[in-house]
Amino acid sequence: NGDGKPDYPDYTEANLYDATANNLGQGTGSVLINARNALASAHGWYIRLVASDGVTYEGEKVLAESVTADNVVNFTTFTPVASAQANSCAPSQGVGKSYSVSLTDATPVYDTVKDGVYLVADRSQVLTRTGIPPEPTFIFTGDGKMVKCVGTECDPNPPKPKMFRSYWYQN
Repeated sequence: NGDGKPDYPDYTEANLYDATANNLGQGTGSVLINARNALASAHGWYIRLVASDGVTYEGEKVLAESVTADNVVNFTTFTPVASAQANSCAPSQGVGKSYSVSLTDATPVYDTVKDGVYLVADRSQVLTRTGIPPEPTFIFTGDGKMVKCVGTECDPNPPKPKMFRSYWYQN
């Protein structure tokens, strides 16, 4: 463009792969093949924040920054209380969740349900703390472990990551 600044293309949902259904993680046969082809021809992916039925929107939204570590995108969400409780004079505490998904295809990376299968439900865990959760942070312990924390809630048994230093440089 001549001004010395990079030109970034404008992408919309039409340019991205909808990974909401987790067909790359749960699909088989032609469903899996079609999902792989769709992701390969897309310019990235997105997931819709829908209820456990996979269809209903409950107002869940991302309100804090994401953190990517060991090729896992980590972010938190907040869902306000149901409308019946919203008429109360008490403050709305809502529900917070912590998500961890693969950077490359949005599949779950941890078996949070502990059933041996990586389902849509494994993308997130409900936080015990109410209210709007902060962004995830990582603590690197002296023995080489990485612990993911959201506020005061830390995962006592995180998966063992492959840690390496990386640097960002941009002109």
